[in-house]
Amino acid sequence: MTAYHFGDLACGDRFLADVARDTANPSLQERELLKLATLGVASADALRHRGVPDPAAVLAAETGVTVFKVAFEEWIGEASSRDFPHCVHDTLEQIRVLVGGG
Repeated sequence: MTAYHFGDLACGDRFLADVARDTANPSLQERELLKLATLGVASADALRHRGVPDPAAVLAAETGVTVFKVAFEEWIGEASSRDFPHCVHDTLEQIRVLVGGG
């Protein structure tokens, strides 16, 4: 069994099979998008609660959700041998380059 690491959490092939099954099912894809949208709204609300004004709160929250989604897809990809934190770091670095900060 192959192990995939999410920080200290190791996930095996069954986890990847479940993810592959879920991404192949349109109703589960829709549910996943709804969860990500809810995460974005909750994150923006939490940032506002901490004093971050709009639109910065929304931009930061949606960027965080996008980074999570892209890094997660990279992490579970067949060619990936890296752990999740490295995938997140690389995704953030790609954003820095895109916006001219890298």
